[in-house]
Amino acid sequence: IALGDAVFSGGGSGLARQASGGGSAMRLAVGSQGAQAGGGAKPPRKPEPPGRAKDGTQYKGKRLPSRRLAAGDAWHPTAMEYLKGPASWQHRIFIGFENGGLSSVNLTNGDLSWAHVPVSSHGKITSIYQKRGTLVTSTDAGWVQAWDRDHGELKWERECVGGVLPKMLDVGGKFDAFAFACSTEVEYRAHDGTVVWNTVVPGGATMKATATDVATEVCALALNSSGSAISFHLDVETGTVLRSEDAPQEVAEAIAAGTEITTGTHIVFPVNGTLHTYGICDGVVQVAQPTDVPSTSSLQPCQDSPDSISTMDADGTYLLHLDGIGRVSKVLTAAPGAILGPTHDAVHGASGKFVGVAELKTGGYEVRVRHSAHGTDDGVAASAGAFQVSTFGAVERVVVMQTATGPYCAILMTCNGHDHSILAVKGSSMLWSRTSFHEQDAEDDGHGRRLLQGEL
Repeated sequence: IALGDAVFSGGGSGLARQASGGGSAMRLAVGSQGAQAGGGAKPPRKPEPPGRAKDGTQYKGKRLPSRRLAAGDAWHPTAMEYLKGPASWQHRIFIGFENGGLSSVNLTNGDLSWAHVPVSSHGKITSIYQKRGTLVTSTDAGWVQAWDRDHGELKWERECVGGVLPKMLDVGGKFDAFAFACSTEVEYRAHDGTVVWNTVVPGGATMKATATDVATEVCALALNSSGSAISFHLDVETGTVLRSEDAPQEVAEAIAAGTEITTGTHIVFPVNGTLHTYGICDGVVQVAQPTDVPSTSSLQPCQDSPDSISTMDADGTYLLHLDGIGRVSKVLTAAPGAILGPTHDAVHGASGKFVGVAELKTGGYEVRVRHSAHGTDDGVAASAGAFQVSTFGAVERVVVMQTATGPYCAILMTCNGHDHSILAVKGSSMLWSRTSFHEQDAEDDGHGRRLLQGEL
């Protein structure tokens, strides 16, 4: 611990968790358990006893000894998700990695609350979602995994043959849980892993985008082998296909070419240099004014900010705003290479109203908070010069949180060659930094349970 620099390096001696289930059990593909499209879904089924269920889901039945990945596996951060709890020690950031590892970092002091070190990688983590004590991740190899948010234990995992969309759906209804889309089916699970329903995509099409209409419908967009696209709607409670229709040809061409991105309830895509949006739930196409909104091939959604996207060219990085019916407007222009990320409020951690913008200035990176709809400046989260770029490298990801006393604090993921760091910066002060993501700081309570820092 280097108190003079306010840098807490962690580096405890505890062992990280293994959450893969271990052993040599065969990993079964899933795909034959879903209900037929339009025919409803099977009733909810409870998780199988400890071990591997027939549908390929693995449930953790006992604590297994931790093992480290072989040398050469990269702890390159690929996803971040912020959590605000009622106590200060529950202010955490969850980080997913290239090798499928997952870590929970205490934002109060930078300590590592828990870490999952996979025995063998299930692919790069592409998204992290949390709700009511359950943390859900997806990987580019088609795995969906659910974890205990507080202690990092694996609750269940599911392999999607053909891949899984990175977006988890916050679904209400009776179970108030979440849904996810494999390449050929949509599945709704309760928090304990119970499969509420599973519905196969109509006509054997391939899933491309999903959204949810509050607590009534799951909306989806899929591509047929013929090149046409279909939009369909599922009942939240049963998974029954309520209706379906062909999507416009320009939508089909965009998703076939892979030029679209999904944000909130819309996909956004360029057509002949002009941005278009398509409502996944309402089926409405909107066309942006080309003189007002730049269109480039570098469209990016803004994490946890469904009404915001960005695009970039040699002249700048542009924050764009989507209104409720998908109309696009340019909000602001930042420096080329600027990094955009969510800003969370101090009450419940809600996001979407403001966006954090990290720009490289003469003295280093500056992070300012801007209104997502009209671009007004709401203050500085991190001042240029608060940390040395020569030491920590370039900013790759940014999450801003509002503190209880009002000022903002920026959480930055940086990269300097092969070295990655997470930093907490408030104004001109760097509060802490961390470069290790899989060495446990917390201690075991003597009963096989790893305590969080706030419980010691």
